[in-house]
Amino acid sequence: MSLTRRLSFRGKLTLIIAVTSCVALLLASAAFIVQDVISIKEQMASEQSSMAGIIGANSTAALVFNDPKAAREILGALRAQPHVEAAHLFNPRGELFADYERDGEGTDRGMHDFEQPTHFTRDHLYVRREVRLDGELVGTLIIKSDLEGLYSRMRSFGATVGMVTLLAIGVALLLARKLRGLVADPILRLAAAAGDISRGLVETRVPVESSDEVGLLSTAFNKMLDDLASTTVSRDYVDNILRSMADSLIVAEPNGTIQTVNEATLKLLGCKASDLIGKPLAEILGDPSQGDRFDQTGPMANVEGIYKAADGRRIPVSFSSSVLRHEDDAISGIVCVAQDIT
Repeated sequence: MSLTRRLSFRGKLTLIIAVTSCVALLLASAAFIVQDVISIKEQMASEQSSMAGIIGANSTAALVFNDPKAAREILGALRAQPHVEAAHLFNPRGELFADYERDGEGTDRGMHDFEQPTHFTRDHLYVRREVRLDGELVGTLIIKSDLEGLYSRMRSFGATVGMVTLLAIGVALLLARKLRGLVADPILRLAAAAGDISRGLVETRVPVESSDEVGLLSTAFNKMLDDLASTTVSRDYVDNILRSMADSLIVAEPNGTIQTVNEATLKLLGCKASDLIGKPLAEILGDPSQGDRFDQTGPMANVEGIYKAADGRRIPVSFSSSVLRHEDDAISGIVCVAQDIT
């Protein structure tokens, strides 16, 4: 999960497309493999049953005349079948009459432990065929075959599926690189526009290029910006007003800490903004008792006072102040305007 969190939005889209394509392909391939295995098993059972029928029919005389040697010679014809490992021919009493072992591996005593015509185990196919003469049971033939043909087909199919899966992943990645822009680009433009808004560029707008959900989101985003632009003033506009003021303007926090000053204040006091920002307002008041005269509960207008310049000069000013309030009427700051009356 930590890897996916570090992926970009484009990367996540690519991953989703690739994983979805691979899962769909693997599920379809698994279905084909299962169907192919069932089909091959049915084909093998049919072929082995037909062969057992022919061998059983040829062994009828040997069983009737009790000639095991002739029966073994007939079973020996199975050497031409590469997947047949053994064949056992039993008499009507269930006793072994003749057998064939491909590699002389010894008699498989469990070959007769089933009753159904065909029986699959993990590694073998067993085919059971009754040998009859005029409807009378004269013997039973069981043929044991390996499943190498089946497993060889499965390995070949698995290799094909693996190659097709790798090819599909490559194609999915190429398509994802082409198609992800349809979703990612509009969202990235929205993110970039939000960044512009945070920097005060309220005139920013997002192009609407579709009528889908992303297009609706872009339309809603632009509507929000229109509403914002009609009810707020841009930061540049406010900065221009502050710079154009001829009188000194200071904005302080409710506790009197200086927060903002304009150029006129810096010229009047002969200092830099860094010398004032964060300092108590009382430090620039020439008369210590002057701070007691402005009341945070209401405005104060045209009160004569003293500003103390950076070089120690005492500058007489006409001082006015007013408080700023939040919507809940709590004080958020103090605005102070002073005019040099030297």
